[in-house]
Amino acid sequence: MLHTQKIKIKKGVISVDATSCSPTDEAPLNVSSYNSEGEEIIFIKHIENYVKETFLNHKTTLTTKSDFFTRKMLVRSLIANKVNENCKLNPDKIERFILKYDEHIEKG
Repeated sequence: MLHTQKIKIKKGVISVDATSCSPTDEAPLNVSSYNSEGEEIIFIKHIENYVKETFLNHKTTLTTKSDFFTRKMLVRSLIANKVNENCKLNPDKIERFILKYDEHIEKG
């Protein structure tokens, strides 16, 4: 059973249940998330009427028109889908996450 995660994004750090997990930065239309070694691992780009999320180390992308992918909701969804476990990406869960949420907007 999942309990509700308390997600905070403040001063460039994403915290889950008061544990600092991931540094983040953002420009008006882009958000980057980094691992504990400072390597950029997720890049989110807002393009006109959709969002493109790229898992950089895995060279995979999803696109969606859903308003669901705000920063907080994205972190919550990554945790709920076990893509983010204990503040680390689980590469075995990324493909399933993309299968669930990708709307293939750029593919046609």
